[in-house]
Amino acid sequence: MKSINAVLEQMPRSGIRLILDEANQFEDAIHLEIGQPHFQTPSHIIEAAHQAALDGFTGYTPNAGLPSVRESFAQRLALDHHILCSPENVTVTAGAMGALFDAFGVLLSPGDEVLVPDPGYPNYSMTLQFLGAKPIPYSLGINAHGFFIDPEGVRRLITSQTKAILINTPSNPTGLVADEESVRELSEIATSKGIYIISDECYDHIIFNGRHISPLVFAPPELTLAIYSCSKTYAMTGWRVGFVIASEKLCPLISKLQEAYVSCAPSISQKAAQAALQGSQICVSEMNNAYQMNRNFALKLCDQLGLPSVQPSGAFYLMIKLPKSAQNDSLQFALDLVQKQHLAVAPGITFGHQAANYIRVALCTSQDNLTRGLERLATCYT
Repeated sequence: MKSINAVLEQMPRSGIRLILDEANQFEDAIHLEIGQPHFQTPSHIIEAAHQAALDGFTGYTPNAGLPSVRESFAQRLALDHHILCSPENVTVTAGAMGALFDAFGVLLSPGDEVLVPDPGYPNYSMTLQFLGAKPIPYSLGINAHGFFIDPEGVRRLITSQTKAILINTPSNPTGLVADEESVRELSEIATSKGIYIISDECYDHIIFNGRHISPLVFAPPELTLAIYSCSKTYAMTGWRVGFVIASEKLCPLISKLQEAYVSCAPSISQKAAQAALQGSQICVSEMNNAYQMNRNFALKLCDQLGLPSVQPSGAFYLMIKLPKSAQNDSLQFALDLVQKQHLAVAPGITFGHQAANYIRVALCTSQDNLTRGLERLATCYT
């Protein structure tokens, strides 16, 4: 028998999904491991999808997405972040992971290096490894205010093989919201070196402290690709709609790449996304307010229970340091939590070595779940 793809065989799984699979065997498990909003998709979005199906929007769309959806996203970007781009610079993708795959796919050749945050979303490294590129982690700093980016630390890692710097703000898993100075410095570094910036901005509407700043404001458009998603903003994780903003040169290549592996984002989901982008944004504010209340609630409860947590400024996750007895073994700690406490949390090591002594708790759940989950967690700190 012929061999199969050795890269895929050797590629590690995300620890988030590993814990999810383990926890699914227990009906009473409390799920704090996955970033799944506990809200239903708003009704006006569902109704738009239903009407689109009735109207016959059930076939293929152009590879880059429906023109009306591309235009709707460009308008939303201008309204929300004062970033001007043409609909021709927008490609509709099959979720944010589709957007990331497109960005990596059009830029990278085997052996190219991409600087990625540590702690950072594990799918960055998984996808880069699959494409034959090399993820180079840059360490995030941490102080009394939470995690932060050190631009000079990033600069020191740039080599002749570096093709891109990946920024994620607001950050999964740390909740970091990069300040204007850091984003500007990183943009200037990339520009001076002639390398790309790939900016993952999927949590751009979930901000508790500070404000969202995109490299699109500072870096040349020909060197900047920005990734967005409907998943978290509108509680549309299963609809699989994302967006990538890129230059006039790169957009046709992104469309060509999509033709090869997915053709287009789901047509009905695109019409749902159009309704989300064009409709009332009250639902976005309401969900964000709920996440902020959960953040504050969880921080207070962690203090009461003696759980050492790091305050997030955005996204909907909370990093909690492991007890001394479990240092450097966050995966085993998380597996034991599932088996003994029926509690699912994300092991820090899946986000990089800088998070090896942490676990990540998802705040996008009910306060009852947070209470019961954190109380079960606290039993391991006595």
